[in-house]
Amino acid sequence: MKSLVQFYETPTGQHFSSVEIELGNDLGEAAIQLGREHIAEINKEFFGEHPELQGKISLLLLPNRLNSSRPTDLTVSGNQE
Repeated sequence: MKSLVQFYETPTGQHFSSVEIELGNDLGEAAIQLGREHIAEINKEFFGEHPELQGKISLLLLPNRLNSSRPTDLTVSGNQE
């Protein structure tokens, strides 16, 4: 823990601290875009491993509730039995 505090006290640590949220958001958006591009493959593999869920749920990428211009997390929807 002491090493972590020391890191954030350095100029590099201060810079990282100032950009880490934006970096995390950018990485998240890139991951969602990758998911959007491969959703058919994701569904095929998922339902290949879990055929009992076919028709009961679907894996979707839905618009962000907070900001509709940004992608969101992979969302599972379906019957809640």
